[in-house]
Amino acid sequence: MVELTSKASRSHTDHEPGSPVPESVPVDPGILDEPIRLLIADDNRATREMLRDLLPGEGFQIVGDASDGPQAYELACSLRPEVVLMDLRMPGIDGIQATTLIKTQVPRTQIVVLTAFPEGDSRWAAKLVGAVSFLDKDAPLDELVEALRAAAIAYRTQSV
Repeated sequence: MVELTSKASRSHTDHEPGSPVPESVPVDPGILDEPIRLLIADDNRATREMLRDLLPGEGFQIVGDASDGPQAYELACSLRPEVVLMDLRMPGIDGIQATTLIKTQVPRTQIVVLTAFPEGDSRWAAKLVGAVSFLDKDAPLDELVEALRAAAIAYRTQSV
């Protein structure tokens, strides 16, 4: 579960070269003035509800939430969010497969993966299919918000 704390002593995010917005790229200071359109995809109802309660106060407009991979795909195609916050382990199709499908149909949409199971090849697989960031579910809220904002900046600075 996402913690409601300030920065933790260890990093939970996957920051690698090639992240959505490299520090050297100038970004319009007003780029995040409008709410960020976000779709939440997680099979845990309590997690979805908590994020729906917390993120609007951080500059996000929750356009929908999905409880499984097929629903995440359908909603991403119909709602066209700027960012999808994607759980990896969900019923139907998992987050990796859902990310693959979403990036095929709405390639501008940015995917941030949030998972309780960061071990194994998940991190690599998520990056391979187009996720821009990968966070553990125990990441502090400020790290989650930072990753989602970076993804939104990547979305808003892409050529159409």
